[in-house]
Amino acid sequence: MPRYHPLTYLVAPRDAKRLPKIHQRRDLCAGLELASVMHDLGFRLGRQIFNQPPRRGPQKPPPGKLFHVDTSFVGPEDVYLHFTRVPKDDIANGNRRIIRPAHTDLEQVLFKAWRRFLLKISREHVIVEPDLCGLFEPGYSYCRELTFKQTGWGAPIYKVNDQEGNGQRLYQGPRKSVVFVLRLAEIEPGGPGLVSAWGMDGCTTLALAHRLATDKRAWLEQPGFRMAELELGKLPEHITDLSFCESWPLTEVLVHDLAREPALA
Repeated sequence: MPRYHPLTYLVAPRDAKRLPKIHQRRDLCAGLELASVMHDLGFRLGRQIFNQPPRRGPQKPPPGKLFHVDTSFVGPEDVYLHFTRVPKDDIANGNRRIIRPAHTDLEQVLFKAWRRFLLKISREHVIVEPDLCGLFEPGYSYCRELTFKQTGWGAPIYKVNDQEGNGQRLYQGPRKSVVFVLRLAEIEPGGPGLVSAWGMDGCTTLALAHRLATDKRAWLEQPGFRMAELELGKLPEHITDLSFCESWPLTEVLVHDLAREPALA
């Protein structure tokens, strides 16, 4: 039976002088929602993979080097399950809210997989790979390049750019953010696969994961890349479950079907 291996990042430490605690992982509530989907798709839990630098010593390897993550137990029919925004460009972009990269060889494989679809990924700024821009649904070309607010919750869209010579402009419309879903049959030649789903902040990531576990499970049934707009509704005063986000409009704006693509060369 194939297995899914959750691939997680550390929560940012409040005190850099203290060693990180291994149980403090990002977006575990989202991961729990997605785990139910993986079981429905015929996978069982494998090993959790902690994508992180060593607990002691330098948190960044020497130039040209990467920290190694042992994945020898991952079979070709298995998948990595990833549910945290990809921090490929956070530091380079100078974001105030960042996810610190782990500087591992496995993380570079993840970055390379997402680079096929998103040219830039940071908390504040996303640019879609130009080769995919012809796949946008009518009326959504403004999503080719997006800037997001970094205050409050939900990472709402701040500026848009259809890249047709008009430059960035303030977004006008309902309070929305975007979310991304990627399923690959092979993240590298020969496997394993990848299931990766996240939003621009923890709230949108959790809302997306819940929707994938309820009414959008079909998005994970076949290889493909999806970008969707999530309209941010109101948060209840007293939140005791996730049913409140089930009515938030979630609209696909770009779908790239990978089911018929040849295996990676």
